[in-house]
Amino acid sequence: MLGFVKPNTGNITVQGHKIRKDQMFASNVGFSFGEEGLLPMFDSQTNLQLLLKHHQLNQSKVISTALSKVGLDPYDHRKVQAFSLGMKQRLSIACALVNDDPIIILDEPTNGLDKKGQLFLVDLIQQLKKRTKDCLTN
Repeated sequence: MLGFVKPNTGNITVQGHKIRKDQMFASNVGFSFGEEGLLPMFDSQTNLQLLLKHHQLNQSKVISTALSKVGLDPYDHRKVQAFSLGMKQRLSIACALVNDDPIIILDEPTNGLDKKGQLFLVDLIQQLKKRTKDCLTN
């Protein structure tokens, strides 16, 4: 759906644009690929900084908000490789949220989350849906 892989047949249309025809990749889409999409040698703040689409005056506030929204400490400067699987999963979800895109794709978002984390994620998705986000989960 994002355009990373060219489909063999059919079309994928996101916000009226045919992916790989009108534009190469889907734009304005936040996505989470789980821990595989994280850079373990950096801390959570650096991972999010690399994803911010535009230079923002309040970049640290945007990053802090995204981390807090998923239940991570914005002042934790450990490298991601030191995180538990659940913390990595939460950071991956923060990656999907950091740009405040209108569409969010979460790939296996409950992987590595304990029961409390799963309930937290369900609540977060419900909050996002109330803000008219289109949430697609796998």
